[in-house]
This record gives sequence, structure tokens and C-alpha cells, in this order.
Amino acid sequence: MIDSTELLHRLDGDIDFLQEMTKCLRDEVARFITQLKEALEGNDTKLLLTTAHTIKSMVGNFCAHEIYEVAQNLEISAHEQDTQKLHLLTNRLISLLPQLCDELDLLLRTHDKPHA
Repeated sequence: MIDSTELLHRLDGDIDFLQEMTKCLRDEVARFITQLKEALEGNDTKLLLTTAHTIKSMVGNFCAHEIYEVAQNLEISAHEQDTQKLHLLTNRLISLLPQLCDELDLLLRTHDKPHA
């Protein structure tokens, strides 16, 4: 889901910064999911568009290309008010966001520093 090589290269291998970034993402994921669900239930394409845009911007920092693409397609579909795609893409994004956090946690565990 993430390109860990590209991500670590972008961060110059700074695992501490990656931990901070991951914590920020994890703190936002629940809010994103809630917004996506509410927007979908309320047919609020403006909220879907803005939430998708925000998610796209955030996950781009993690080299999460698949999620970035889904968020980008959701943003486009919201702009075009393509109801059929909105449901599919929103549900896909809702399922991918927690997986991204899990994958980042796994990456962090594999690069965990030994305690002195």
C-alpha cells in the first residue's frame, strides 16, 4: 500500500519524524471516516470533495499511491456528482485508511530502535 523505500528516502530515514507523522494521521483517520460516512449518507458532495482533497494531500506524504488515487478519483466524482462512483470510492477509502495506519505501524515496528 505504501512505497516504504520512497517514503524513507523522502524522510532521509528519520524514523522519529515518521512516528510523528503516523500519529497525526492516526488522529485524523477517525474524523475522515466520520466525515466520509456523513457526507455519503447526506448526499453532501461538497463535503465529500473537500474531505477527499484533504485525505489526498495527507496520504501523498506517506507515498500511499493507491489511496491517493482513490481519493483523487473520489474528488473528481464528487465534482462531477457521479453518485454511483461516489458510493464505491467512498467505501473503498473508508476501508483503506485504517489499513494505511496498520501498514505504517508495521513499518515503524520493523525499524524500531533497540532500547538501551
